Amino acid sequence: MLDQQLTTAGQAPREGSGSEPRALSFLSAAQIRAHPRWALARDYYMQVLVQSHSPDPAIRRVMQDIAGLVLFNLIIALYEARGEARESWPTITRIREVFATFGLASARSLDEMLARMRQIGLIELQTAPGDKRVRLIKPTARMIAEDYAWHDNHMRALAVLQPDSRDYDAVFSHDALHRQVHRAISNGLHDTAFDILDVENNPLVAFIMRQDGAKIIFSYLQQALAGGDPSRVSLNYTTASERIFTSRTHIRNLLSALEDAGMLRRHGTGGNDIELMPALWEHGDYFIASMMSGNDRWWQMTRQRVAAIDQSTQ
Repeated sequence: MLDQQLTTAGQAPREGSGSEPRALSFLSAAQIRAHPRWALARDYYMQVLVQSHSPDPAIRRVMQDIAGLVLFNLIIALYEARGEARESWPTITRIREVFATFGLASARSLDEMLARMRQIGLIELQTAPGDKRVRLIKPTARMIAEDYAWHDNHMRALAVLQPDSRDYDAVFSHDALHRQVHRAISNGLHDTAFDILDVENNPLVAFIMRQDGAKIIFSYLQQALAGGDPSRVSLNYTTASERIFTSRTHIRNLLSALEDAGMLRRHGTGGNDIELMPALWEHGDYFIASMMSGNDRWWQMTRQRVAAIDQSTQ
């Protein structure tokens, strides 16, 4: 019964279907940015984007860019939303097809990421029920533990924004049903992810999607805030490299590309005396607020679905 309910939870909402009730209330990006605690929540989310990496170097290498993070989330979501219908099974073919719609990496890169995930124990292959010819990709206990950590990190900013709200308690108590439903629901929210990752909506996304792009960009914005002047920052490449586990050359190349795009201006050398343009802050703020809004919508849907499941099992 619960498996059927989780499968239903993973279906995309349809207009007029009642799968996403009209009464659903969640924070828009504009509401989040207008909130009096926005700066606190944004600064916390910056910290997440800079430091949200596993202490395990093998897992860090797999999840060092947006493509790896999307694949991680996609595997868990498809597995939690699986049902008896063959088309719902999280096969390698289906994961390839869904991942390709994001346009984040080539088919060859995807296969390499899957191989690394299997090698380090994040996923395993499981024979499909009733068909030994088909193999399903199954998250391991290690991957589920990483998933709970992901939830802790990425949902915490909403609790910082609304410290008196109890809406997010089930995230931090690691409630298993909420996590399963949360992941299953995400299969119907790809359009939200596409909007957030659309460079037409936010040109900074093109740089965020690069390897360690978010960590590099938000490290410099975070350092500017710490220095008391959001328009100016000095953070040498060596220090930045040690903080985010990436090479100095990679940091320098990304900053050079941001300068070419008019988002910053380097006056010194080696990462010192960088002028941060208003556009960089605007696009960075928009990205964080959009992520938080998407997370809140996703979570409020989860709470409604779990409430419905609880009611049906009473």
